Amino acid sequence: MNTDYIPGVEKDQDQLTNFNELSSKELFNQVTINDIVSTNDKRLVQALISMNVAEVNNLLLENRILSVPVYNPGRSRYEGFIDILDIMHYFLDNLNEDATNHEEAMDSFQSIECNEICDFSNRNPFYSVEENAPLRIVLALISRWRVHRIPVISKDGLLVNILTQSRIVRFLHNHIQKFKIREQTVEELGFLKETYSVKLEDVTYEAFNKMREHKISALAVVDNDGKIVDVISSSDIKSLFGEDIALTKYLKKPVSTFLQELSKIKERPDTVITLKAHNLGTDISETFFTYPIHRIYVVDDENYPIGVISMTDYVEAFKK
Repeated sequence: MNTDYIPGVEKDQDQLTNFNELSSKELFNQVTINDIVSTNDKRLVQALISMNVAEVNNLLLENRILSVPVYNPGRSRYEGFIDILDIMHYFLDNLNEDATNHEEAMDSFQSIECNEICDFSNRNPFYSVEENAPLRIVLALISRWRVHRIPVISKDGLLVNILTQSRIVRFLHNHIQKFKIREQTVEELGFLKETYSVKLEDVTYEAFNKMREHKISALAVVDNDGKIVDVISSSDIKSLFGEDIALTKYLKKPVSTFLQELSKIKERPDTVITLKAHNLGTDISETFFTYPIHRIYVVDDENYPIGVISMTDYVEAFKK
């Protein structure tokens, strides 16, 4: 099962209950970003523009995050984000397909400064909002630009926080009873759609290429019968360049071998978390709230994948 999760600090439940009297419309218009993010969240992790890609990747690994803002001291400003998709796309574009040794991969990444791959995937723009902006502005940005995180700036223009989709989903979960989505089924919400997958015996390198080709960040892994058995995601590529573990050699191996080796260094649950077409919006909310995942696969009664619910799709559904 996929575990590409960005941890955060929850607000006290007493503070969340302050919004219980608001309707769903009032919640969107009166709740601000400041109400959602916590001043007690972990320190803001950032990369300096002079850092190389290998250093940024280690920064992601050490802090268990998927993205960092890139700061340029010379211009006193942030140049953008680097996230795991940027690293994956650069990796696939520039590493020789026949190169499977860790040293060559590291040499390549140590020679490239991070400013060269900011938003290399063209899927991670740097759109900021003020900390007093209402929730509806955040949802509009996510819907329009399909962004996974939003820089939060003070009235003085200083970056003070990063609002992630995970944090928004946790907030909405606490108020799910205000929204119509709670009683709509997965099928009614339009989450039954084509899913992209790879088989256990497919080559790992091609799995990552398939993600890039279809502009997605994960694939269902299916057995020979087409039933879902696992998930491989772009965040898994971080582990290719860990200081102690080199999985680069497994790029030419089957997906099954890659996932087996990955399990030795990365905690991965034993089963894939899935839902059925008849499950309700409350089930989606509870699943995202409970498990460290960024997408939920929808399966039929025989465990064939028939849809997928990304966090972006889910957050977007609250606007309908």
